Amino acid sequence: MKAKKAKATVPYIRRLAEDEHVRGHLRDAAAGIQKAYRRVSSKRGKAAEDKLLYRNLREAATSISHATLALRRRPEPKRRGRKLLLLALAGGGAALVFKRRGRDTEPTGAEEGPPAASASQQPEPAAPTGG
Repeated sequence: MKAKKAKATVPYIRRLAEDEHVRGHLRDAAAGIQKAYRRVSSKRGKAAEDKLLYRNLREAATSISHATLALRRRPEPKRRGRKLLLLALAGGGAALVFKRRGRDTEPTGAEEGPPAASASQQPEPAAPTGG
């Protein structure tokens, strides 16, 4: 049971170590808590009425919640293969279009009209019959 829990926490710890966004939120939270602690230490009994103290605590709590949300989200996978495939398809399509346009503009014998029938291919006139 403990091994499963330990394995489940590994991705979160890895993301915590690698993700600068999460670490920034945690740094902000720690700074807010330190400011609040200093404020409580200096105000003593009047700390409960201090608006700046509550603002620091609110900011720290917000930063912690943002960090936990960022840890829960899975990082988006990199789609390098898709981009390469789209680029190859676009390049192939462009090449095909240019190739077809080149065929249409080249002069060929077929555009001049139907080929003239040669003398050997003309039907022979029918022989007159006596009658």
